[in-house]
Parts: sequence; structure tokens; C-alpha cells
Amino acid sequence: MTRYHTTAQGNVPFTQAEEDARDAEEAARAIEAQAEAALQAEEASKLTGIEILGVMCSATRNDQNGLVAVALEYNMKHSAGQTLGDTVFKFENGNTLTITDSNFPSVYATWAPFRQSFFAP
Repeated sequence: MTRYHTTAQGNVPFTQAEEDARDAEEAARAIEAQAEAALQAEEASKLTGIEILGVMCSATRNDQNGLVAVALEYNMKHSAGQTLGDTVFKFENGNTLTITDSNFPSVYATWAPFRQSFFAP
């Protein structure tokens, strides 16, 4: 399809170089739109999360930071021969999960691979 410039003298067809440049611009916009759509889908998937003990647990950066803090506390308590107290963890998607000393290993073992699935190999 020939494109035209509108001028005072009427419509002037694009040169081949202008056609090529416009095609490249449109292709670049299409690629950017696809990348943005993929990013939005990934973010939605992180927020939806993974089901753990009947709770949909999101996997955002903030969730990761919080669960790493719980993991650190869990490890520190166990190093001292103590147990982790119950922790009501609020995920970024608004759901809550009570993390206990007995369920933390399985919670983290399920959640961590899901979170890591969003990282580039």
C-alpha cells in the first residue's frame, strides 16, 4: 500500500526509503506492544500467584523480600534451637497465610520456584 504526504500541491507518494523507514517504525511499535503485553501478563501472574495451603500467594518483589525475612528468622531460630512463632504473612495480592515453624519449609519450597520462574535464565 502506497503512503502519501499531504502537501499544498496534493498527495505526494512516499519514496521507497520513506516506505522502508515507516515499515521499520511500525514493526518496532508492534514489537514494543508485544513486549509490554508480555510484561503485563507476567506482572498479573505474579500478583495472582500460586496456591499454597489453599491460599493464592502472590510472588512480587515485596512478597519475596518479606518471605526472605521470614526465612532468615526461621533459620536464626533453628540455629539457636528455637522454633519460629506463627507469622501471619500478608501477600501483596491481599491474601494472608499463617506461616508456622512446621509449614514454613513446604511453603517456601513451593513458593520459591514459582517466584524464580520469572527470572531470566
